[in-house]
Amino acid sequence: MESIIVSLHEKADRLPAGDKAALRRRVSQLTMDYIYNIMVQTRGRSFLDHALSRLSRRGLFPLPEKNYTPKYRYFSKLANTKLGRRALWTLLPLTK
Repeated sequence: MESIIVSLHEKADRLPAGDKAALRRRVSQLTMDYIYNIMVQTRGRSFLDHALSRLSRRGLFPLPEKNYTPKYRYFSKLANTKLGRRALWTLLPLTK
């Protein structure tokens, strides 16, 4: 999943402005989904930390603060801070 996100992110730079914005939006949403899945499915904090570090080096984290969807808006605000990630880590498994 991570390699696909990185590949799409790199391809966005070669697209016309309208397509670029659309692909960046999709990449942001896929990145959010990737982080969410790590928190809910793997439950590995060190795995999450390493993934966030790799995403950060690629310019994919912190998540852009955009109003794409309500879920994205709230998740990105929480995921972009340590305290917020801790809250997500605790609360997300309870939502299943």
